[in-house]
Amino acid sequence: MEKHQVILLVDDNQDFLDRMIILLEEQITGRILLTAHNFDEAAFLLEQKTPALIILDIGLPGKNGLELLKLINRQPHRPVSIILTNHTEHFYREQSMALGADHFLDKSEDFALVPKLVNSLLNN
Repeated sequence: MEKHQVILLVDDNQDFLDRMIILLEEQITGRILLTAHNFDEAAFLLEQKTPALIILDIGLPGKNGLELLKLINRQPHRPVSIILTNHTEHFYREQSMALGADHFLDKSEDFALVPKLVNSLLNN
């Protein structure tokens, strides 16, 4: 594990990433926040860093977040994964959990819950 825990945010919407960074930086200290906009960027960062936690969307350009979950679960030091998406249909929730997601949140309704959940997960 790196000296500071790394959180990787994966979403193709820069406005969303900016809002999430502000929210996390206000409420979480001692963490390094990295961002990726698509599967390839996220895969590269997974090779270069050892994230403790990944927050990802399902809808990504190219390969989607479900494909990224498969890659995450093959990591030697598997990070905690939180799906944070607008694709909240039962199918996506079921697929995400079957592929190893630790949590599944609705981007529209659960956004403000993320810092508390992240703190809880990383401080245990």
